[in-house]
Amino acid sequence: MSPTETNTHQKLKELEAVVKVPDYSKDKNGWVSFNVNKPKKKLRKYISGLAQVLCSRNKQTYKTNRETLIKYYNQDGLDGIRRVMFINLIEKRNG
Repeated sequence: MSPTETNTHQKLKELEAVVKVPDYSKDKNGWVSFNVNKPKKKLRKYISGLAQVLCSRNKQTYKTNRETLIKYYNQDGLDGIRRVMFINLIEKRNG
């Protein structure tokens, strides 16, 4: 590797250390905290509960809903999960 490539590679590693990229397989035993007076939950239980709620709102199976939530968590963290729930809420209201 040239010195420029080595320097760029090193800077990328430093950025990855600073910016946490969501990864469900690593984070599933972590905790999700809420601003309101709700107790914190493990991420895997939080996603499981939301997947059950989605089952009552759409015609997908629990497994499909759970995999969708995990996919969006891996892409965008908790904001991705909130987006999926918001979209399903709007679809339910619109019929």
